[in-house]
Amino acid sequence: MQELILVEKFSKLFSEAGFCDEIKQKQIIEEMNDLLGKMDKEEFESSLSKELFDQINTMIEEKKISEGNAFILLKEIGYQNSLRVFPNYNYKYSTLKKRFDKMIYDEERIIKGGNETFIVDLSECYLLLRNFFQFLPLQLVSVCVPCLLKIATNKKENEKTQKEVELALMALCNVGILVEVEKDFHQKEITEIIEYHQEHRNLTHLAYQLAWSFLIDRFFRDESLEALISDKLHFTREATQELEEMSKRVDWKAKGKTEENKRMKEVNIMLKWICTINVFFVSFQMWKEEYFGLIDYFISLCRSSRAYEQRISGKCMVLFRRAIELNDVSVYDLLKRGVFKQISEEIYLKTMNDTTARMCLESFFDLSKRLKGIMTNEVDEMKKKEIKRELFDMLEEEGHEDMIPSFHATISLRFNKYRVEFSLNFEDYFVNV
Repeated sequence: MQELILVEKFSKLFSEAGFCDEIKQKQIIEEMNDLLGKMDKEEFESSLSKELFDQINTMIEEKKISEGNAFILLKEIGYQNSLRVFPNYNYKYSTLKKRFDKMIYDEERIIKGGNETFIVDLSECYLLLRNFFQFLPLQLVSVCVPCLLKIATNKKENEKTQKEVELALMALCNVGILVEVEKDFHQKEITEIIEYHQEHRNLTHLAYQLAWSFLIDRFFRDESLEALISDKLHFTREATQELEEMSKRVDWKAKGKTEENKRMKEVNIMLKWICTINVFFVSFQMWKEEYFGLIDYFISLCRSSRAYEQRISGKCMVLFRRAIELNDVSVYDLLKRGVFKQISEEIYLKTMNDTTARMCLESFFDLSKRLKGIMTNEVDEMKKKEIKRELFDMLEEEGHEDMIPSFHATISLRFNKYRVEFSLNFEDYFVNV
């Protein structure tokens, strides 16, 4: 019964909201928003039913809730939704979504007659609640993105402004990687936001991550941004500093609901950073020595968090696998820094899920491809044999010396589908010992 207290209180306040004046209604909605921030994952999911979104739509139609107050509630729902990376399928099939779809396509109101506040409110609600596979209307990109960027460039440091900046940046990030946004709509403004924060530290930790996320997502489509991101704005340095600072604040052993919720918010921001870093690593053209700093940090993070938060280890494994795939990254450097040892240790964890297990095994799969071929930076045959022997010794010490041959045997069906040619000769991957 204890677990349902917040859900029941939220439901009770919502039922009261339709029977009071606009000022009182706003106060009730602010109480509801406060409750949303205190809910755990199960409570949050339980509160956001399809019926709730349908009722909000009905209340707007019957003028039992003002459009402005509805926006306040829905923006907070969307904010918490995006922070927790919770796919809200209940909203997707609600009448409220149909209402917002219709409003977004109302060109007369959006482009000709809509005031800026309305455009920002509607854009934030629409983007924060949207499904990532949902088609994004052209007018939302061409009209709303510049409005949201204008909000995001506000440099005031009071709490109200910082929350508005967070909301605007989070909505912009929900535009998605695959949606093309013209440089005129983003590059100058987002660069200014990042540079100003680097000098004045005016953003929250979350807002700073979101600013980077929006820019990195554009990089996914525009490789010309690499020099700006890497050399001028120093992405990897900034990301490493932010993650290290957050790691020091996280209480992995937190007990009690309040402490656990605080830990989960920090973890969710860290996960967002790691996902953004992974998008960057997929998109860049040249490996730089400074990127090894991130590798070192993630090895340390995996070890400190793996007993408490498996999601972090899973995201780190994606980054390790990407490094292993790159021909201009030295396998020897990865070996010496402990990447393969970390991956092999991960496989023994009782908390490991299927996704992380697959990523670990496929990392060894990619490693075996590197060892079978001619490795860039390691073309000398004696050097290759030295690397193979050290890897074999490490795997033998961990009890994984048969991993690659057995992995080949079990994965053959999957890779036969894609016609991957693969030798099962053990000598191709490790020297005979």
